[in-house]
Amino acid sequence: LLFLSKGLKRNTFRKVTDEDGNNFHIVDAIVPEQGPNYILAKRLQHWRAIVSREEKNCIVSSNIAPSTKTLSVVHNIQFKMAYGGMPSFKPMEVFDQETSSAVMAGLLVYDLKCSASASYPSTELGNPLCLFSENSFHGGAWRCGYKFSSIGTSSVLVYLVSNVLVSLYLFAYNMFQFFGWSYVAWLTLQHVNENKDAGADLLQQVPWDKVGVPLRFFQDLAMMEVVHSMLGMTSSHWFTVIIQLLSRVILVEGIVYYPKAQENMFVYGILFAWGLTEMVRYSFYALKITGHEIRLLTWLRYSLFLVLYPLGVLSELMIITDLVNIISSVVAPKIALGVYYSVYVPFFPMLFGHMLAQRKKVLSRNSKNKSV
Repeated sequence: LLFLSKGLKRNTFRKVTDEDGNNFHIVDAIVPEQGPNYILAKRLQHWRAIVSREEKNCIVSSNIAPSTKTLSVVHNIQFKMAYGGMPSFKPMEVFDQETSSAVMAGLLVYDLKCSASASYPSTELGNPLCLFSENSFHGGAWRCGYKFSSIGTSSVLVYLVSNVLVSLYLFAYNMFQFFGWSYVAWLTLQHVNENKDAGADLLQQVPWDKVGVPLRFFQDLAMMEVVHSMLGMTSSHWFTVIIQLLSRVILVEGIVYYPKAQENMFVYGILFAWGLTEMVRYSFYALKITGHEIRLLTWLRYSLFLVLYPLGVLSELMIITDLVNIISSVVAPKIALGVYYSVYVPFFPMLFGHMLAQRKKVLSRNSKNKSV
């Protein structure tokens, strides 16, 4: 990154002052990779526009368009990657073809209908080149901190890091978590089968001794999702993520440090609710990163929470109540559990409502796609 940053050139030019004291700013937004013929063709258009307006008294609309993801441009893999990374150089923005076409059409109508527009010869311009700058839709190229021609290589690198390396990392992370929670589920089922064959009372034989270590590891590992959110690797807001995860982490750590709580029968509830939820969630995200979708998995992702989320919260609260009774004489843990009650529980309706809205949005969209 330091090596590539040496190739970045500051987008600063000394302003030009005319005889009347008017200041004009110059910007270099030429892309040499497009070739000299393309650049010359664009300059010829500008020169012809200036001459037509000044000498032939014609109404001339010649506005600057932004970087646009047209088929001819993104067909070139280098331009495609550069366009993918350019938004990292604020305020650069690359637009879809439909958006650019709509805006430019609007500017064309304005130039033709509004006599105050720079397109009309009767409108006085400080400089002939103002014909192109007055209504420019430059997409941030003129205000970017670096010259447009120097951010190409860095944009490609940003694209590769954010769209390739980050995607590979998130895929690996989600698959690792999927297999981890599958392992926890397998240990739980193994415990149930062993005790069932032995005729033991399952409610008296809670499987914490068998699943505690992997459960703690994979649940604590999930705190990385807060980092993912803060770094912009995922779209979820970090505060929502930390509220959801911190409640689980506090609960698990409480069970670890106070073994008596490990005997609570509602441990089965969190194992069932968390395990099934996470196996579906992480497999769904992993597939989504690859661009694939299994409709059944999507339905499970946005439907199981209707039962599993309330079950998980109920089980968590029962264990928390047990923990409060166990550590009634210790102040610090009680404060932490109090925070749990006062923060997570009030947020439950909001989070559940958000998930209901997401369910309606996603499943209705899938239904429309299926009908089409």
